[in-house]
Amino acid sequence: MIPRKSPRGEGRSRPDPGFTIIELLVVLFVIGVLVALVAAGVMRAREAARRLQCTQNLHQIGLAIQNYSSTYGVFPPAHQGGSFLTAILPYADQKPLFDMIASGGLATAQTMSLSLYHCPSDGTTSQQAFGTTNYAGNQGTGVQTFGYNGAFDINQAVPPSQFTDGMSTTAAVSEWLIGPFSGMIRDPVRSVFHTPKRWDQPAELELFASTCRGLDPLTASLAPTTVGAIWTHGDFGHTLYNHILTTGENTCQNGAGVQTGAWTVKSNHSGGANVLFADGDVRFILATINAKVWSAIGSRAGGEVVSEPY
Repeated sequence: MIPRKSPRGEGRSRPDPGFTIIELLVVLFVIGVLVALVAAGVMRAREAARRLQCTQNLHQIGLAIQNYSSTYGVFPPAHQGGSFLTAILPYADQKPLFDMIASGGLATAQTMSLSLYHCPSDGTTSQQAFGTTNYAGNQGTGVQTFGYNGAFDINQAVPPSQFTDGMSTTAAVSEWLIGPFSGMIRDPVRSVFHTPKRWDQPAELELFASTCRGLDPLTASLAPTTVGAIWTHGDFGHTLYNHILTTGENTCQNGAGVQTGAWTVKSNHSGGANVLFADGDVRFILATINAKVWSAIGSRAGGEVVSEPY
């Protein structure tokens, strides 16, 4: 009997099904890309939520300022019995805290941290002994030349009638980044620097501004000041900023001078910062805003003509 031939190929070993090294690497690469895209989307969503909360905080602060103004006929004082953030407490659902301060409890109150006064996008973990704040009131465009010409005046409360430039085009409150718990810890974005000499004569504002702008944050001399350190304290560096330099630029004392320094708006939002205007509107101002426009919206009665968009 003649044995039958096996079909062609029968009896040969077949390769085990599976991935080659190249195929495995491709799959891992695709998975990595998908994970990165999902993670980026989650981070963007979280930041969008944080930015929205910051905007809502400013809206609430603006409403409290408007209610204070309706009651007293002036914007809250910047430097009388505390900061403007202290003055608006009764209009921000914090009357018991305000009453405690009025009854001599300032030392206790200034160690307390209020969520309304913090922007979650800042991302700092507070190590300060005092209650910090991410929100500061607009003092103006340079004390040495223009005095206290912003929404808040250290010497007196400002009535709405003084906003002759228009309340819709005058900044009232903006964000900034809280500085290191010690002014002697260098942070290129959050630290306060100081210029090598003091330029505080009326004609020297631009010289000071250009010097501050040009300082190298990695090597410039540090000033022993922490931005946003005490929300109850009504002064520059604590609850007052100005429009000498535009969003994101350096913050500097003028030599050793505080009142004539540049206290600059900053945020962790991409591309700019939120600003509350005197009429209660909150707008996102780009870091690329023209310096003259930024200065114009910093004064309440400068006579400048400002048109949107900024």
